Amino acid sequence: FNANPVTMQAGVTALEAFSTNEVERINSLTDLLVKQAQDLFDDSDLSMQINKSGSLFNIYATNQKVTDYRSKASSSGEKEKRLFHLMLEEGIRLSPTLLGAVSTPMNKEVITKFIDGLEASIKRM
Repeated sequence: FNANPVTMQAGVTALEAFSTNEVERINSLTDLLVKQAQDLFDDSDLSMQINKSGSLFNIYATNQKVTDYRSKASSSGEKEKRLFHLMLEEGIRLSPTLLGAVSTPMNKEVITKFIDGLEASIKRM
């Protein structure tokens, strides 16, 4: 980056497009994703949950409410690892800790693709 004028202009343009309305739109998409994902987890035999903050979300393999590092420790690393790889096979890229983010280029079609991939992955777990 180092003060590259093209990079700097791209950053300015991105920030100009990131309006209050855009923040509300992506947070609304995240709410939709989280609700549909939690419904899938609730309907499965898996003890899993999804938390969010703004446009960020994280999936945990535990039935205990995750609120901090200590409560995250109750999560099953093996189950999370399995879901990570299954989601990759479905074309969905999360972090290895199952952290994801909804961003400005995304729309309801992307959320639907995510939920479809999650549903297929849950069925294979």
